[in-house]
Amino acid sequence: MLRDRISSAALWRALRCATATSVPALIGALTGNGDFGWAALGGFEAVFADLGGSYQARFTAMGLLSVGGAAGLFLGMISSGHVWSVFFCTVVWSFLWSYASVLGGTVSAFNALVIVIFLCGVETHVHSPAEAAQHALYLFGGGLWAIVLSFFLWPIHPYRPARRAVGKCYEEMASMIATTIRRLGQENAPRELWDQAAQRYQYDMRNTLENARTMIAASRAQFLSESLRGEQLLVLLETADVMLGYAIAAIEHAEQIQADPLRRKDVTAFLEKWRESLLWVEETAVRDRLPKSSARDDERARVRRMSADFGEAPADRLLTHLAQMSADAMDVAITSVYAVRTGLEPPESSAVPIGPSHGTIALPSLSMWRRLRDAWAWNSVTLRRALRVSVVCGAGILIAAALHLNHGYWIPMTSVIVLRPHLAATWIRSLERTLGSAAGGAVAAAVVYLVRSKIVLAGLLFPLSFATLASLPVSYAFFVFFLTPTFVIASLPYAGDWQLAVIRAIDTTVGAAIALPAMYGLWPMWAHEGFRERLATSFQADVDYFATLERSWRNPGSVGPIEIARARRQGGLSNNAAEEALDQLLNEPKTQASMREPALTFVTYARRLAQSVTSLHNHPPQKYDTLDVERLAEFKTRLEKILDGLRSGKFEYDSSVHVHASPGNAREQLDVLERQIGVLESAAARLFVKEERTKPA
Repeated sequence: MLRDRISSAALWRALRCATATSVPALIGALTGNGDFGWAALGGFEAVFADLGGSYQARFTAMGLLSVGGAAGLFLGMISSGHVWSVFFCTVVWSFLWSYASVLGGTVSAFNALVIVIFLCGVETHVHSPAEAAQHALYLFGGGLWAIVLSFFLWPIHPYRPARRAVGKCYEEMASMIATTIRRLGQENAPRELWDQAAQRYQYDMRNTLENARTMIAASRAQFLSESLRGEQLLVLLETADVMLGYAIAAIEHAEQIQADPLRRKDVTAFLEKWRESLLWVEETAVRDRLPKSSARDDERARVRRMSADFGEAPADRLLTHLAQMSADAMDVAITSVYAVRTGLEPPESSAVPIGPSHGTIALPSLSMWRRLRDAWAWNSVTLRRALRVSVVCGAGILIAAALHLNHGYWIPMTSVIVLRPHLAATWIRSLERTLGSAAGGAVAAAVVYLVRSKIVLAGLLFPLSFATLASLPVSYAFFVFFLTPTFVIASLPYAGDWQLAVIRAIDTTVGAAIALPAMYGLWPMWAHEGFRERLATSFQADVDYFATLERSWRNPGSVGPIEIARARRQGGLSNNAAEEALDQLLNEPKTQASMREPALTFVTYARRLAQSVTSLHNHPPQKYDTLDVERLAEFKTRLEKILDGLRSGKFEYDSSVHVHASPGNAREQLDVLERQIGVLESAAARLFVKEERTKPA
């Protein structure tokens, strides 16, 4: 389990962190030059800002952290002469960098670290600006040292991050299918198990696809002209996106036929073969060894046999259709991943790429200034969080000064680290930070008391900083546990000062204690207040996706595969956003108990509805009866009424009024939609009736 959560990339990052931190510390201990401690801090924070992704994004984050950190350290040092100058600079600096998180991406990777480095400078007294500039240059040099290490400890392969991101898409899809196979092995598995698997994997798959999309865009941006590898990476991504629709249809079908032993056996055999091919693509994309052309040809032959094996199943037309469509898609993926790894053109006999072209699925972009301007509104989470962080940091500075606390900057430092945009996350982070600091402080006190050599202590920074970064994917509490002795040893004025560990634990507890009431009292944004609007925005995408199905039935051929793929992608992203809003709602103490169940039901069945639309889009082509088309149009009208109710906050549902089942060709599929829409209507009515009752008279 632990091995699964710590990837090889995380271990390489931890190794870089250990080297970037311990080498300057050892040089400082051997030469007696204390400025190398700032270089160690710069190296540690620069590696911490490296969150992976494209090489351009990684080095941009590390470089900007080094520049911003050096500027912050200089400002903190020269402002430390008077408490009010420190207070003013702290409030302004923490607000600016917290607000900059609206830029996302690279800036979000290091903006809090720049504030932390500034607070480290506040505690350091200097005699002149020149001395402050010298310390800042050492910190900047430590950041450059970490960047150089990244070149040597992670060799430069421009498309490797994108390859790994795309390979992750195929790995996630294989996991989704493996879960479906396990469900089929449990005869008559309850619907709750199917729902849980569908929600978890569709959420993860959509996030994984979007992450890969960003990686590919960043990798391609490094080249002045298009390359074969960049083009084929896009083909791989688009094929994975299209196959997600096939996988959803297969899961829906598996759930419906699980009571039929013969059909269950056929579907299981098909899914097993498909899963093996997906894993072949994932392993080829991720592994460093190049595949042989014979291996590619063997895999292509295997997927063609898969199509042939299930191409003569008249009792299960949908299985036949899915086997043929997925085999064509896998042929594209197999030839594309080989081209990505070798740089050779795909053979002419390969299938034609399917799905939307990359020109139609590019993410909309906003300029930096427009993002900053749009977030300057009172209903902006970013603006309120920036105000909250600046006030809390300023308060921490005043408390430390009033109580004359040693290393009092650790109080605002803890506050800025644990403050999250929402209360539930802040509470969890504060608890983990406090417990981790207490345990780590005890270990640090013992180590510092027993080890009196500065050189030995500097050497201990290597395993401690390695463990700090390696444990971050496992648990934030473990991360803080190792981080505490790392910072205590790096901050020691002289060997044997074990009391510093106790001070660290106390200051951390105080900082966390300040952050929690700040979330409650300083411009909070409660999830239940804006939940209806967020739900309506997300559900709009589901209604638009349903409309593509209604139009394709009413006028066959009027909706192309690109439009369907775009609507499915937007629906998946919107359902992910709805689940994130739901998670915040359920973890918020002010949420009324009567609101929780209908909100959970609505979000769950909104994804189920989108799942059913995907399944129907992937059914074999057929001519639908007029009664089927009319019934589907009535469903669309009912969904639009739900959407209007979400926006207005008033929705009434009469369970006695419903569309009667038609004797059309698609009666079974439409009955499923009927049940899902009925659940959505009931949940919407209960959600807003209960909400109105909880309002004060």
